[in-house]
Amino acid sequence: MNKLSKTIGAALLGLTLGVSNVAAEKIHIVVEDFAPFNYMEDGEFKGIAPAIVKELISRVDSEVSMEMLPWKRGYKMAHDNANTGIYSMLRTSVREDEFQWVGPLYSAREYIFMRTGEEIEVNSLNDLKKLGSIAAQAGGGLHQMLVKHGLTNIMEVHDVNRLATMLVRGRTDALAIADLGLAHELKKLGKENGTVTPVMFFGEARLYLGFSKKTSKTEIAKWTTAYAAMKADGTLDKIRAQYVPDAQDWHADQISEIDAYSF
Repeated sequence: MNKLSKTIGAALLGLTLGVSNVAAEKIHIVVEDFAPFNYMEDGEFKGIAPAIVKELISRVDSEVSMEMLPWKRGYKMAHDNANTGIYSMLRTSVREDEFQWVGPLYSAREYIFMRTGEEIEVNSLNDLKKLGSIAAQAGGGLHQMLVKHGLTNIMEVHDVNRLATMLVRGRTDALAIADLGLAHELKKLGKENGTVTPVMFFGEARLYLGFSKKTSKTEIAKWTTAYAAMKADGTLDKIRAQYVPDAQDWHADQISEIDAYSF
């Protein structure tokens, strides 16, 4: 090979490496502290969602970092920044066009709960408007939905680990929350599930990994392909089975104004 050929070859090699480096995306994923779905323990991400996302990461060709942040801060970051994702996020009509979706990772049942013995008959959103206050995760899917439907008596709670305590101790009249999350918190408080009663059922909530709209379609395709493979080979079901407990004895009527959680 003559000198000119070597020079051209070196240039082409550098160009090839440069393209490869550009193609290898760096992805940042933010996580909220919301046990038992996702939380930090001994410096490690724990829960059903991190277990699934870690498996996804092992199957995609991307450099991925994860960070735990309060929900509203993480939500804004994932919404505004390229190559940024967030989990676990409820997929609602309010959010549908704001993110790109991978999942669902898992599902939970969403209710309005009141203290047992103090519950009242609730048949409509208008009945909910008559309550003194309804605690909900600030910026969460239920909060957004209730506000969208005209409720102004929402008590925004930024620390989701305080939600069960607020209801049990009478600091709010009602609580909007998923069954698995509430059961976990009641257990920590040493309370039985019968301490609270669901008065309204919103539906089966499917939780996703959401990426910003600024994330490339090529990158999203890698994650959705990895998810499909996990589902096909049984890995997804195996992980879910490790974390989802027996169904709780909580039942309430579906709210009539909201069809199967399609808000």
